[in-house]
Amino acid sequence: MQNGKMKKRQNAHCESGQALVELAVSLPVLLLLLFGIMEFGWYFYNQMSIENGSREGARYAIVNNESATLTTDVEILVQNMIKGPGTTVVLVSLIGDDIKVTVNKSVPTLTPIASLFTNAQGGMYSLSAFTQMKIA
Repeated sequence: MQNGKMKKRQNAHCESGQALVELAVSLPVLLLLLFGIMEFGWYFYNQMSIENGSREGARYAIVNNESATLTTDVEILVQNMIKGPGTTVVLVSLIGDDIKVTVNKSVPTLTPIASLFTNAQGGMYSLSAFTQMKIA
């Protein structure tokens, strides 16, 4: 009986660093996965934001097409809709009976790891969206 207790104590002592080794192996993978999910969510949120902004700008233009300052009004509307860090450029073009609203935005990455796996140049994503609608 005494021998059985001694063996259990020796086995427990030999496995004392096992949890630390498992953590050291699995933690980088889990952190990479977590940061990847965060970056994708950030990218997706900003892309949807500029797509909605361009669509709302074009919609505003076709509803209020009698305004003398239409392009400036649309640019201001879209700039106010798209919040957050980064640089936003809004281009409004009148082409015949069509209006085209193009939005370009440079958005910073959340983590430095993102630039290793994505096309983020200098820690910035370059996002773009446009909407073209017919003015009736």
